[in-house]
Amino acid sequence: MPNSPEQADVLVLGAGVAGLAAARQLSASQRVIVLEGRDRVGGRILTHRPAGFPLPIDLGPEFIHGRPKETLNLLPKSGLIAYDLSFRHFESLDGKLVEKPNAWDKVDRLLARLHRCGKKDCSFKEFLDRHGKGVDAVTRARAITYIEGFNASRHEKISVQSIIASNEEEERIEGEHQHRLIGGYDQLAGALANSIKAPSKIELNTTVREVHWSKGLVKVIADTPAGPRTIVAKRAVIALPLGVLQAAASAKAGVRFVPELPTRSLLSESLCMGQVIKFTLHCRTAFWEEIGHRDVSFIHAMKQPVSVWWTTHPLRTPLLTGWIGGARAEDRTTDRESVLRDAIASLAAIFNVSKRRIADQVLDVHYHDWRHDPYSLGAYAYIAVNGAAAPKKLSRPINRTLYFAGEHTHTGLIGTVAGAIQTGYRAAAQIIGRE
Repeated sequence: MPNSPEQADVLVLGAGVAGLAAARQLSASQRVIVLEGRDRVGGRILTHRPAGFPLPIDLGPEFIHGRPKETLNLLPKSGLIAYDLSFRHFESLDGKLVEKPNAWDKVDRLLARLHRCGKKDCSFKEFLDRHGKGVDAVTRARAITYIEGFNASRHEKISVQSIIASNEEEERIEGEHQHRLIGGYDQLAGALANSIKAPSKIELNTTVREVHWSKGLVKVIADTPAGPRTIVAKRAVIALPLGVLQAAASAKAGVRFVPELPTRSLLSESLCMGQVIKFTLHCRTAFWEEIGHRDVSFIHAMKQPVSVWWTTHPLRTPLLTGWIGGARAEDRTTDRESVLRDAIASLAAIFNVSKRRIADQVLDVHYHDWRHDPYSLGAYAYIAVNGAAAPKKLSRPINRTLYFAGEHTHTGLIGTVAGAIQTGYRAAAQIIGRE
């Protein structure tokens, strides 16, 4: 006689910060089982700790944007420390690195025109074509680079209404302030996981393959190293990344819903999974300081294969991080050799030194191509034209049985860790409120 399926009050699918935040709240009163296909918690939070180097390297989220209370409130309770970042921005111009503190003022003035679109949505490209008359080519290019890089988007697809909502939310949380966690971002995921109360638990290496649901009943079939496993519960929080939810059920981490989700069209048509390639060079020395650029924080080089760089300033380390986001990250070869080749070529042009000098400085490169990560299939979500209402619609429970969390279900803070945490708390509150 086969074993009876394991039972829980609530199943949480995905141990990213959204799922962990939901489980943290729910475990105070219910038995929760969190199912995660990876061998670790944190999802798209990915922290490397190279042997012999004291500073961790974050290849997923790295910055705390603004002062979101849901994130900052976790720090003192968990013994974590964040430090303020320096915001000295430099641009590469004709082989020279020039500090231009007001370089983005024209972009800010351009973005202030977004409201001219009115209530009708359009893409950022359409906005530029209609309301960017008279804007010089450099400002236009800089604006596109910002919108695509920061939002991991394509400017011809992203919704202007969603950009307005994000800008308003950034203002609310004082987004001009940026912080970095000493000790690595995965500490935040660990703090959430450690706060889940027994007998609730997290099951790693457990990839959800099928979700059978009806009102008041969810049956999940998952793959594990020991074979298929079945777990049932009254409710489930779906905290899987948008890329996984958009993927075919036959994909490595794809999920089949039976019956199909009634929100399927919102997931596939109103939201896009943005792409990012992020890497950090471990150099012999902070060579940029040796050639006269001691206090560099961020470097912008729009004409280079890698157009955005940053250091760990104000901490002085030989680490230099490159960022390729949005359209630049799509359809790009990203093996170790190609990443190094583009990095070396970009830095040689930025600092006006030979490629050999840069190559001699590089001890190692740590990188992650989020497009090809089977458990996320992308970096973070953005909203397509006419999709501004999608996150709010996705956040509504289905038949008081399926609840949704994840950065793609937050309108203003879509694409952020803070937004993901907030949605986890929201899903938990929805369930608790139904008890």
